[in-house]
Amino acid sequence: MDGLCLENLSKRFGDKLAVDDVSLEIPRGSWLVLAGPSGCGKTTLLRLIAGLEVPSAGQVYINQERVTHWPPAKRQVAMAFQQPSLIGHMTVRANWMFAMSSEKVDRGERQRRIEAAAEALDLASLLDRYPRELSGGECQRAALGRLLVRRPLLQLFDEPFNQLDLPLRTRLRRLLLEHPPCQETTTVFVTHDQSEAMTMADRLAIMWEGRLLQVGRPEELYCRPLYRQVAEFLGEPPMNFFQAYLRFSDGRWWLESHGARWLVCDPNSFSVKNPSLLPAAGQPTLVDVGVRPEHCRWCTEPPSLESGQLLTVPGQIRRLWYQGADRYAEIRCESLAVFLVRIPADELPPSDSHGWLVVPLDRLHLFDAQSGNRVN
Repeated sequence: MDGLCLENLSKRFGDKLAVDDVSLEIPRGSWLVLAGPSGCGKTTLLRLIAGLEVPSAGQVYINQERVTHWPPAKRQVAMAFQQPSLIGHMTVRANWMFAMSSEKVDRGERQRRIEAAAEALDLASLLDRYPRELSGGECQRAALGRLLVRRPLLQLFDEPFNQLDLPLRTRLRRLLLEHPPCQETTTVFVTHDQSEAMTMADRLAIMWEGRLLQVGRPEELYCRPLYRQVAEFLGEPPMNFFQAYLRFSDGRWWLESHGARWLVCDPNSFSVKNPSLLPAAGQPTLVDVGVRPEHCRWCTEPPSLESGQLLTVPGQIRRLWYQGADRYAEIRCESLAVFLVRIPADELPPSDSHGWLVVPLDRLHLFDAQSGNRVN
């Protein structure tokens, strides 16, 4: 397969396993966003792909060629770093010219690429300035332009917008996604910003403690996370969690917590991801139960819907959040700790009011409390 292929790639620094047996395929011309918390191994994996680090085990293939021990210059890889990496004694134009020096293109083609990138990045009037004469945002755009003028086999981005203000970040994201050469090049984009990850990815990969947990379309990972860590990372505000016991009794699955008991569903409709995680008949298994704020409802009167379809818990509003078009209520439940609930703007309840937290049972995500693996 043309594109990028990683086979059982690992990297160890002394006793620390920074990248743990990562296998991944990225088709040619597609965008993969690699996301996860700080320190999870994203940048190390990117450096292994670029050839800036030598793997402890595993192989790297670019367009079906094994490049594991090739030097960076031979891999035809372009990389943008978190800090602008411009050559200080060269102008922006000279930096961009130098970036193309390894490519066999004539001066006219180089000039056309520079003009196109300068127009896209709004840097046409700054091409003859030195990095010290640019603002922080201008330096970051100039560093990005050095990548845009190239035509590599693979382009890598290591949190390039991390220190920019939100309007500029949004503008540069759009530029990358719409720039024709970027659309045709295999791309790995690293970020710890989950909203950036969701908006930029063809496919999204979540790393955690050096391991690749889940890869798929952003909506797949958001709606059906296979691990609690994925569920925790994706979503703003994050997913609500509480602990309960999952028990099979009377031919049905039940959740039990603090004396309350809810029917999850009958066994014929309970989708099991890992049967070994489920309890034997009558025996409970401790699970972490997750539900997203947008799937919760706040009711001032107890709901009268058919029993068994809803998880209903009394509670009190502790605090209201205003977040642009969305409003959130922080609910203190009597048995399930604190929940965040998205509230429609025209239904904003008073602070400190009492009511009921209501969640459809088919919106619950169940994870084994010990391993974090998805159960349902």
